[in-house]
Amino acid sequence: MPLKAVLHINEVDRLSVAINNARNLLRDTGGNDLDVLFLLNGAAVEALTSEDTLSALGELAEKGIEIHVCRNSLKNLCGSGLCLDEEALPSFIKVVPAGITALITLQNQGYAYIKP
Repeated sequence: MPLKAVLHINEVDRLSVAINNARNLLRDTGGNDLDVLFLLNGAAVEALTSEDTLSALGELAEKGIEIHVCRNSLKNLCGSGLCLDEEALPSFIKVVPAGITALITLQNQGYAYIKP
């Protein structure tokens, strides 16, 4: 049975912690039997403006970690003057309608909730 977890990141400064957590998990398990994803919402979506962040997330995605981003948070970010076009995001990023709904759904599906 795979290890199932959702890492919830809603603050920019917690994303590096989550990335390190995921790297440690991959190293510890060899990347085998994992079903892990990141869910970014709130202020954390601003981190997607950084090429370094996108590169780190892309490396995790290549190793099987899914990256999900809240559409509502993207819209709110645009309201503050920093717009990220959903269509311009890298293909490894999945946009979900509402982060809160995704978190509840994933937990109901047996994903452990991790808040780095």
